[in-house]
Amino acid sequence: MRIVTLVENSCGNENCIAEHGLSIYIETEKHKLLLDTGQTDAVVRNAEALGVDLIAVTNIKNRFITAITKLVIWIMSMMSILVILNSFPFHTGRNMR
Repeated sequence: MRIVTLVENSCGNENCIAEHGLSIYIETEKHKLLLDTGQTDAVVRNAEALGVDLIAVTNIKNRFITAITKLVIWIMSMMSILVILNSFPFHTGRNMR
């Protein structure tokens, strides 16, 4: 098995481009998989610089979202709703003087 990080926030190779996101190439005896959440074509440039043949990829998961990512997004949306609700002056039924 071969796993190559093609794109991430930092750059470990001077010939590669760093950007927000994550792209990983995974190669097994049967499959060549690309998990891509990068923002630009940096994945293509970095693959070339690192000797990864993207034409041979058999499975592509673009904008790959895991269950943990979905949970984080849901929690953040709930927090945003609470912030918005807390900004409205609700009437509680009591006289407010």
